[in-house]
Amino acid sequence: MPLIPVNSTGSQRVTFNNGYMDFGTFGIVTLDNVKIEISVSDKQLRVLNSIKVAAIKRSTFTVKITGKVKSFNKEAFCDFFGASSVDGSGTLISFKDGQQATLAPVFTQYVNDDVTKPWQCQFTNAVILSMPISASIENYGEVDFEMIATDINIFDVE
Repeated sequence: MPLIPVNSTGSQRVTFNNGYMDFGTFGIVTLDNVKIEISVSDKQLRVLNSIKVAAIKRSTFTVKITGKVKSFNKEAFCDFFGASSVDGSGTLISFKDGQQATLAPVFTQYVNDDVTKPWQCQFTNAVILSMPISASIENYGEVDFEMIATDINIFDVE
């Protein structure tokens, strides 16, 4: 079988349902199976002495992000744990009561894996809630994560 030339369609990196998150100070993390849930609940407003609803309004805006970090990743753990320092030849990552005060990560993904069509989501006041680690043979080193934020802005390039 002949060698496949570089940049041929067979040797290009094909990605599905993944992207990367830029945590600012701590750097860029490659993600997989990202799910962004934006939801609101309803609030029914009623008039005094009536059983009929006068108006329905949206309330309790919620932004939730879940996915997988593709490998054991110092940047992701620094964000979740909240403190890191140089310790000998490596980095000591310690858990703090509070997380980074202004964690505003930006998630970037491409439409149909076309790098000329990126879309980005910027999260405001994000808090990482959990990071369970998978050590199975198939997914060794993948780290699930769950994050919530107070707001989201979406930027789309057409």
